[in-house]
Order: sequence, then C-alpha cells, then structure tokens
Amino acid sequence: MRLQEKYSSSTIYRLIHVGQEFGIPEVVDDVIEFFVNNDCQASRNPQSDAKYCLTDVEVQGFTGVAIPILDQDVAEQNIYKVQHIRSTGKKSW
Repeated sequence: MRLQEKYSSSTIYRLIHVGQEFGIPEVVDDVIEFFVNNDCQASRNPQSDAKYCLTDVEVQGFTGVAIPILDQDVAEQNIYKVQHIRSTGKKSW
C-alpha cells in the first residue's frame, strides 16, 4: 500500500482538520476511543490520557492510496493489480 497526493501541512495538521476536510467530524472521538480501549487501557484515567496524547499530535492528509490486489484473472499466484483509491474531501470530482 502506498499513500499518494499529500495535503499541504498548512491545510491538515491536526485530527480535527482531517474531520473537517473529509466530512467525518467524529474522527477525533473515534480515535480517542480507540486509544482508550487499546493504548491507554492500563492507565488510571484512560480517557484523560488518550485526550492528552492526541491533543497536539501532528497528522498528515492524503487524497489517494495505491493498494495491491491479488489478480484473480491470472492462474499464477502472487500476481497483483494496483487499485488506486482517492478521496477529494470537500472538492468535487
């Protein structure tokens, strides 16, 4: 898998910007919940620790990803096609 078409770091640099640009405002709460249930599980206050860890975390945004998919049209195994997937965020296609 390879990420493609990076957003400018002045556009997306915090989790909240990911939610705004891609129309998923719940992404911040979902990532916090993931950290509460996984990485911060052993702490005394998982919710607070997860929020503290993620408050200033820097993120990068990408509009595309290239994913190798097993080619089912070829009898030989280990032959892949590359599937390109992209998101335009708020922009139209």
